[in-house]
Amino acid sequence: MDLTVHLALVTNRFILEAVGSLVWGMLLYPAICLRAELPQVLPSPILKLITPCVWVLVGCVLVTLPINIAMIGDGWSDVFSDSLWWPVITETSAGLAWQISIMGCCVLLLANVFAVKLRQEYKVLLLLLGVGLILVSFSFTGHAQMNEGWRGLVHQLSDILHVLAGASWVGGLFALYFVLKALDDTENPLPLINAVQGFSRLGMVSVSIIVCSGALNTLLILGYLPFGLQNTYQIMLTGKILLVVLMIGLAIRNKVVLAPRLSQSDLRQESIASLKKATMLEWFLGILVILAVAIFGVLDPHAGDF
Repeated sequence: MDLTVHLALVTNRFILEAVGSLVWGMLLYPAICLRAELPQVLPSPILKLITPCVWVLVGCVLVTLPINIAMIGDGWSDVFSDSLWWPVITETSAGLAWQISIMGCCVLLLANVFAVKLRQEYKVLLLLLGVGLILVSFSFTGHAQMNEGWRGLVHQLSDILHVLAGASWVGGLFALYFVLKALDDTENPLPLINAVQGFSRLGMVSVSIIVCSGALNTLLILGYLPFGLQNTYQIMLTGKILLVVLMIGLAIRNKVVLAPRLSQSDLRQESIASLKKATMLEWFLGILVILAVAIFGVLDPHAGDF
């Protein structure tokens, strides 16, 4: 295998999932949890990031097909041969995933083109639909296609829930940072408390889905929980699980120790500063999780056993 093709696949997958998760969580968290608390404060910093993120997603989706052609064929030389393009698009799971992600790009571009004419809530819904299609397309490639019949359907649905829940958590953390930054000097702590509690509820649901769907996916792929270090896949999967456990530990600390202090005027500023740091650390760990998934997501789970 051409290592440059493999590197391109991993890099493209990482950027797509990282940026897609950022957009999904940045929009979902305020749409669900912040309707009353931040009607005019939060959209400004978030909306400034949406358009560049959309163009990054569109660019990555466009190059996904040539990369897959190089993977399926004999390297980059096959990209310049028109004999593989149509069969890859119409006859492979990678082609189906690309078609779904292209539909997502069209929705994203539609939302941006008509942004001025659309009400903000409709634009948010379109953006969520578009980036959601791109994230869902991951479940049509890789390990989610290992099983057939009802097992394959369960695996695919579980994988979709896993990706969307992870995106809600990681992207929501980024949005939460903007909330903390926007309201750190307000005299009334109630909007900030409600915003943090709203993210806490969203995080609890997301983490529950991540843990359950992740365990199910692992059982469907390996047949057992990954407590061994038999090969590179299991080593990286174990590392990902440890990162998620660390993120959960930080989230529990934020909820139990730091969040209650927001209602105490003498501890509020210190608690906000600590929450900002903890939120960014948790978000960084989430990005590392996405990077790990991008790497071991293209590995054979049973190859190269030690």
